[in-house]
Amino acid sequence: MVVIFPIFFGIYYMPTPDEAFISKTLAEIKAKEDALLASIGDGVIAVDATGIIIVMNREAESLLGYENGELLGKNVYDVFPVEDSEGHILPPEKRPVHTNLVEGKNVANATYIYEKKDGTKIPVAINGAPIILDKNIIGSVNVFRDITKEQQLEKAKNEFISLASHQLKTPITAISWNVEALLDGDYGALTRTPYIRHKGRKQITIVS
Repeated sequence: MVVIFPIFFGIYYMPTPDEAFISKTLAEIKAKEDALLASIGDGVIAVDATGIIIVMNREAESLLGYENGELLGKNVYDVFPVEDSEGHILPPEKRPVHTNLVEGKNVANATYIYEKKDGTKIPVAINGAPIILDKNIIGSVNVFRDITKEQQLEKAKNEFISLASHQLKTPITAISWNVEALLDGDYGALTRTPYIRHKGRKQITIVS
């Protein structure tokens, strides 16, 4: 039953108990969803079937440099460019959202480069999946995180290993040359020649 009260020249609508309960329930669900999204440490962007952004949590906005709700209602293909790991701008059909929406496939821990609002770029790792209802794709959710520090640590580790390997190989190489000279008789006759050759080559193999 709907109760309508006239108020001067307007109409006042009083919701029924059922409608009030539904409204309260929906508000509670939305509050829980908002709290859940806010608590996630990664960026979350959800789009509808046409690529319109319908959900974007605070972490996603922070990572990309946007204000609260600034990108809601805009097409994800238009708001920020996406590059591959080599810095090439991806056309829409190569982007992870397209993989979700059109191909219906998941994207797992893929590495891309996002351009922020101020033009700076950040490397990100992305996981994405289509939203499916009654066997129809109605949207997509992408979760991403900034992997700048991870890449910096990986680069530092590789540089350290390369430098350490070079430093270790240098004296071993010099020793190897001298061993070969000894075995060739440059310094006179030697005994146990096969043993010396075997040990020298084994040490070089271990360092390499």
